Amino acid sequence: MNDLVTATIRTVVPAFVGTFVLLLTNWGIELDEASQAGLIAFLISLATGVYYLVVRLVAKKYPQVEWLLGIGKKPEYKEL
Repeated sequence: MNDLVTATIRTVVPAFVGTFVLLLTNWGIELDEASQAGLIAFLISLATGVYYLVVRLVAKKYPQVEWLLGIGKKPEYKEL
């Protein structure tokens, strides 16, 4: 698998997990549509970032959890 595919998988999986987790939590917050859309976008970004950070921090001690990012292999970027 080439590095572009590896990097894409490791980006998309945390975004999917962040979105999925927030969809599972229905807090019942009553806001107008524009405010609600902004809050949801912010919370999805936050959940995605937190998920990625937690996986990366845990992977420092337990490298086998890297698969939680969608693929265990880290991309190797080469200089052009």
